[in-house]
Amino acid sequence: MRILTVAASAALLFSSTAFAQVKQYGHAGTFEITGTFTLSSTTSDYDEDIGGKQDRSETTITPSGGFFVMDSVEALVDVKISNTSVGDVDGSLLGVGAGAGYFLGIGTIRVGPQLLFRYYSREEKLDGRSLFKDVGPGVTGGLAAKVPIGSGGILITGLNYDYLVTQRKANGEKGDGTVSGYAVTAGFGIYF
Repeated sequence: MRILTVAASAALLFSSTAFAQVKQYGHAGTFEITGTFTLSSTTSDYDEDIGGKQDRSETTITPSGGFFVMDSVEALVDVKISNTSVGDVDGSLLGVGAGAGYFLGIGTIRVGPQLLFRYYSREEKLDGRSLFKDVGPGVTGGLAAKVPIGSGGILITGLNYDYLVTQRKANGEKGDGTVSGYAVTAGFGIYF
């Protein structure tokens, strides 16, 4: 009977479930992989001969990742991808960002500001012929709320403002301008 008790105790003590701990979201060493859907409204402002001022609304998919380098401080990277088609005009957008966020814990929810430096490239074509191409650096700043669910899921929502200084190539001309606007994001992901 003693051998059985010792064996059962050893099995319980050294089992993987005895050592398993649920990782708390937002603490140093936590990785996250997420994807968000963004509804944005932007304004492009250029000289009249290369497009003038244009307003645009669109939906974008943004895969992203993060790593908490210390409690509440997260290094962030993302990639914005969008394809549009309005009538005969096809468009594509690619934006790559890297930055950081500071997310305070309010219970289990993490809320805070984030700032990403971004490279932006957008092109629109009509029947395969380029209408214009915008490229340039910028910044995205905003506020995000991240809600851990279960033992490894995250729900995300946020409000961001983009400001990009771009160069447009259109009609054989080049010109400097800006692209700016607000975006509302919502998505989900995992953390480990």
